[in-house]
Amino acid sequence: MSTDDTAGRNAQGNEPTWDPQTQQWVAAGHRWDAQAQQWVPLEATAPMVPVVPEVAAVPEAAVVPEVAVVPEVAAVPEVAVVPEAPVVPEVPVVAEVPAVAEAPAVPVVPAMDAAAAAASSSEVPAAAAPAPFAAQQYPPQTYPAPTGAQAAGWPAAPQPGAQPPLPGQSGPAKKGLGTGAIIGIAAGGVALIAIIGVVIAMLVAPRGGATAASSPADVVTAYLEAVAASDAKTALSLLAANPGTGNPLLTDEVLEASNALAPIDDIEVTATGADDDEYLQEFDVNYTIGGDPVTATFRAVDYDGDHKWEVESGTSDLYLSYGFEGLSLTVNGEAVDADSVTVFPGTYELATDSPYHTLAGTTTVTISDPNDYSTNFDDVTVELNDDGLAMFQKSITDAVNTCLASKSLVAGCGIDLPETISDGTRIIDGTVTRTLDASAQAVMANLTPDTLYSDPMWVDGPYIGSVDITADCESDGQLYTGCTFVFMPTLGSPLVDFTTDPPTVRWD
Repeated sequence: MSTDDTAGRNAQGNEPTWDPQTQQWVAAGHRWDAQAQQWVPLEATAPMVPVVPEVAAVPEAAVVPEVAVVPEVAAVPEVAVVPEAPVVPEVPVVAEVPAVAEAPAVPVVPAMDAAAAAASSSEVPAAAAPAPFAAQQYPPQTYPAPTGAQAAGWPAAPQPGAQPPLPGQSGPAKKGLGTGAIIGIAAGGVALIAIIGVVIAMLVAPRGGATAASSPADVVTAYLEAVAASDAKTALSLLAANPGTGNPLLTDEVLEASNALAPIDDIEVTATGADDDEYLQEFDVNYTIGGDPVTATFRAVDYDGDHKWEVESGTSDLYLSYGFEGLSLTVNGEAVDADSVTVFPGTYELATDSPYHTLAGTTTVTISDPNDYSTNFDDVTVELNDDGLAMFQKSITDAVNTCLASKSLVAGCGIDLPETISDGTRIIDGTVTRTLDASAQAVMANLTPDTLYSDPMWVDGPYIGSVDITADCESDGQLYTGCTFVFMPTLGSPLVDFTTDPPTVRWD
């Protein structure tokens, strides 16, 4: 088909127009059939797409108000130009008319009478159709970005080709939170948790401890102040080498007992300048323990270079003397069962909770300098207390009296008798009488324990002495009464075992 003006008109001179409702060329009650390549009456074939309801025809010069393409319909791909024939792809709706690159060629309008042409031309809105010339091109249209109120969230104006909602329909559905909003909320929650964690950490931080930015002198001062305040946790946190667990004397309770015996006060820290470098600084420290002035040397170290100074050595090992095996001991009221214990600077009292023993010697010592290893309990010895001495004497006396009272050959206490002696005389069992001689009686009247050495729970008694024995006997077939015997067993040294309750006596 020719694309000039004459070829596009019918015999009456009517010019075809593009009907956006039916998506086809129309003229004088006819439409252009692209497949048949001819004009056919409008009533002969149903329109290709449904006509938008309630859209009234307007005069030729008027533009249909706000009639747009139904939303969410895919845009029409570029219409290919077939020589002398307008080819329109069969798509439901033309989304945006301006996006059509080329308009189809103008079809030839069939001849019709003037009256029909005049009636038909008044119903076709010419303003919405593209120009019916295949050669005509439409430049791409661009739209400025929203500004002002629109950019701030106001609804944007309908874009060209867009159809407003039909009567009875609501606007676009509200959207939920976007991914970015959800991520932002989650990040805010994490930040809030982190802040809470920092606050908790500040609340449970050790009391009175020095911070990572503390100076070397501050760390030494803070350490001794923590010890003086009976704050073992803070004191331990300021040590470069924590003694670790298993040290029963590095507690608040033991420090409280120490400060009750002799409080620490008047702390003065002075740098010596000896061997100082960026990793170690030495200080002379003057302070008082129980009002008595003491001097000590402390070192602050920063071996890893993180500017967090710590006390190199702030504790000492306090050695107990030997000879306490089996005896329950306490230091400042805390039970100990080792040969040495680790302690803070302070005052420490060695004691026992045994009901029968006491400690003699220097039982209270003071540790002022962690580098002084001479302080110990080496001169402490164990003795029986009054109750222990009474129990010792009673135990031996009861055992001896029981053995002496026996009439049998077997009496215990190491004074059992044989049935037949070396000359053939037979001792009649059940007739034996035992008594202590004068020397033995004197010993029994003044029983004193031997010195307690390695094991204070086993207490040796003195040698007691001879036992006088009389009994009935038989010799050469003749029975005699009141026989006396010499060179019989004697009472030796008793051993009182305090590991049993009540204590028992052995005769080894």
